Amino acid sequence: MKARAAIAYFWVCRLLSRALPLALAFVLLLPSQIAPQGHAADAASSECYEIRYSFLQPWGDQYFTDPEEWAAEFRQLRGHGVEHAILQWTLWGKEISSNPTLPEWLPAALEAAHDTGTQLWVGLRYDPELLENIKGYRAEDYMEWRLAEAEDAAALLGAYLQDHPTVRQAVAGWYIADEVDNTLLAQGAANELLTRFLSAQRQVMTTAVDMPVAVTSYASGDLPRNKLAQHLADFMDHTGASILFMQDSLGVALQSRKQAKTQFTALRELARERSWKVVPVVEIFDINQKNKSFSSLSVEATTALERMKLASQTVQEPLALFSVSIHVLHDTSSNGKELSSLLRKNRLGCPLEQ
Repeated sequence: MKARAAIAYFWVCRLLSRALPLALAFVLLLPSQIAPQGHAADAASSECYEIRYSFLQPWGDQYFTDPEEWAAEFRQLRGHGVEHAILQWTLWGKEISSNPTLPEWLPAALEAAHDTGTQLWVGLRYDPELLENIKGYRAEDYMEWRLAEAEDAAALLGAYLQDHPTVRQAVAGWYIADEVDNTLLAQGAANELLTRFLSAQRQVMTTAVDMPVAVTSYASGDLPRNKLAQHLADFMDHTGASILFMQDSLGVALQSRKQAKTQFTALRELARERSWKVVPVVEIFDINQKNKSFSSLSVEATTALERMKLASQTVQEPLALFSVSIHVLHDTSSNGKELSSLLRKNRLGCPLEQ
């Protein structure tokens, strides 16, 4: 009996020794066979799109004065790969003040940014009627009023940062809130006026606190994208801004993917020749066509991934998303949840610290 048991044991061990490698190979191959093909969140895990920036639009006292609320926002942004939050404005609307004050939420935002290791870019006034005002008959007066207010507001922030040197470390630079419509740059008089206005804004800002200045542009109109890129390059040279955030304008259907690729490629080459940097702004939204008012809907994760890939391949620079807060963190729709999953997996798939 003992001999038979020994023989049986021998054959069992022999069979197992042959079967185990096959079983192990099957187990290793199994995930690739059963994983859903083409799913955006899974596809992102095998690639790395360096997402470094996103925008915040603080309406009124949306975040109140609680640093913890800001800190929660910044921690979530960092969890999705965003290290730089662009506060598009600290003043909003067309009413220009002769005695501006810093918004109550700004100190809380600065404190929370410092505590979470987030870098802020701070804008001053955003005027939704900029284009009408700069083309109006009182354009020179308008620019004078705006610059006087900007000088006071920038000085206030500069004084605050000087009195609070710890939170000063959380501010990466200034952001000019007035977005540049490319069509104005193709018009001689409007180009001269806009360039002079934003150049003066940059000088006001850097006089208050000497740090880099960023500006945003978007493409519209029918001019060839290479020409628009050249106009933008000249604009950047003349204003002295350091970073151009270039919107792809796909979400509002101002560009096709081919046009966006052409413009990104042209801008990349021009920026490399000169002393400024272009950062693609990937729009992770589409306009809600069923709503007459301007409202946006989060795109599907596959659409966002396609846009990120286009921008990343053509410019080969870190990306900005518009915007993680609105279309990911505060969107409970299925698209918002899928975008959140996509960005988290993309973050885990990036081998380098951003």
